[in-house]
Amino acid sequence: MYMRFFTPFQLQERIAHERLSKICFIDYAREMIFVATRKHPKSGETEILATMRLTPDTDGDLEFGLLVSDKFQGQGLGKQLLQRAIDFAKREGYPSLFGVILPENTTMLHLAEELGFTMITLEDKSLVAVMTLS
Repeated sequence: MYMRFFTPFQLQERIAHERLSKICFIDYAREMIFVATRKHPKSGETEILATMRLTPDTDGDLEFGLLVSDKFQGQGLGKQLLQRAIDFAKREGYPSLFGVILPENTTMLHLAEELGFTMITLEDKSLVAVMTLS
């Protein structure tokens, strides 16, 4: 969670009704989300393994936010979801796709570079991965 949101989340913050409503009920006119799921091998319940949220900014560019469950990292889910985000952004005509990444999130930095993103360093030392699409 820290690598995605850049701050520790207390349980009460994670389960707050307003936050969960935003996650569960997507306004497709304003944002898109891709979700990787599987059936749990023992319980048969559907479980969420990873999410990719795409939100337009005020300049008309598309921001991505990727979260992969710890136990499913390193298996290609992040790459698949980021590739789908790129395809979606191109298809929908966004001029660029970007995401803010902490410098210590080396796995995400390498993935973004592998897929063709350019890194820009911000004043707070976080990085922005940017891909120009048009």
